[in-house]
Amino acid sequence: MRRPPEAPDWSKAAVLRRLQAVTPSGQAAKAHIFLDVPEDEVDATARRLFGEAVAAVGEPAAVGRLGQIHPLARSFAIEADPRVLAEIGRSAAVRDVLPSEIDDILPRPSKDGEPT
Repeated sequence: MRRPPEAPDWSKAAVLRRLQAVTPSGQAAKAHIFLDVPEDEVDATARRLFGEAVAAVGEPAAVGRLGQIHPLARSFAIEADPRVLAEIGRSAAVRDVLPSEIDDILPRPSKDGEPT
């Protein structure tokens, strides 16, 4: 029997490292930020975190855009320089960071009947 592949590390730090590694210089990474704040504070917190992170990084290349804000999910989408994402990820209000694009998570069938 084949050994299943190792599951990726989904911690904030690991996700931010992967986004930094796969994003070409001068390009924006896309992510979803999940917050640990009450539902009615999601919009203001997302805007504040984005503004503070862009100001902290301070370079024109670091400017990105805030995407859709989802109060019920306590999350927001963002497209920005990985340094901005890392700065946002340092906040105590951020529970998790996930990349917008995730590889297929289902096992793939193989000829011998064992998933790969």
